[in-house]
Amino acid sequence: MAGTLIVSNLTTDTDNTFIVRSNTGTTLFSANTSGIDVANSIGATAITNDKILSVANTKISGNIISSQIAPSVTLTTPIISGNLNLDSAGTTGIRVPSANTIVFYGAGTEDVRIDATGNVGIGTTSPANLLHVEKSYSGTIVKIKNNAGATSSDAGLEVETSTTGAKTLLLKNSGTEIFSLLGSGELKFNSGYGSSATAYGVRAWVNFDGTGTPAIRASGNVSSITDVSVGSYVINFSTAMPDANYSATGSVYDNAVTCFHSWSTGSVGIYTRVVQTGAFPTGSVADYATVNAAVFR
Repeated sequence: MAGTLIVSNLTTDTDNTFIVRSNTGTTLFSANTSGIDVANSIGATAITNDKILSVANTKISGNIISSQIAPSVTLTTPIISGNLNLDSAGTTGIRVPSANTIVFYGAGTEDVRIDATGNVGIGTTSPANLLHVEKSYSGTIVKIKNNAGATSSDAGLEVETSTTGAKTLLLKNSGTEIFSLLGSGELKFNSGYGSSATAYGVRAWVNFDGTGTPAIRASGNVSSITDVSVGSYVINFSTAMPDANYSATGSVYDNAVTCFHSWSTGSVGIYTRVVQTGAFPTGSVADYATVNAAVFR
């Protein structure tokens, strides 16, 4: 049959089924209250199960249940109003509770919401931020893990801000700030301060044996120790300080004290001196087996 068939009014039989058959009696198309079924071949083009329905500018109203749809359905420019159920029970699927809001349900519980402003909420029906995660849960809420062979330029989590004074990262406990990292790189946390305050870290430290040829036992940001003379050393930094306005402190394991004789961005000089009873500054310089020093900036 060639041409166009126009039907303005169609009455189905008592079982509400509409069937189109070929001239040999083969069913090509059937529709009833359970859905639409297209089978076999029309002309030279076979309509397989994964190409059952391809409809342009289609509007689907009411509930769509996956068990009533073919395994793969293509809708070109569709308009879906109502709920899209992905299981026969109607408890898992997509809802549109209000204009421009999409909600994803699983087992009858709302899991994810995208509101009209584009905010995404997980565990909350009122997302206040671009991503708002909230849950009354005793376990880990968010876990980030990179199983790939990461390089030094990769990051498990990257957070960026373009404002120096803005807080790139903020942690709170019951609404009180306990940790923050500013865009300038300034780190603040509460560790016995009573409130969140800027933390000033040790920029260099060293524990070394000052007898004979100085030998470093352990260190941080210290490349080497220069033996200037008896009881006099220069501690060389691996990475230079931004300026020489830092604070240095030292100690010696024995009846001795330390003092510093030179300051620069690349190194700091230290003396070790014998403690003499009743005299301060104390006696002559001497080498000691355990010398400690730290630099704060």
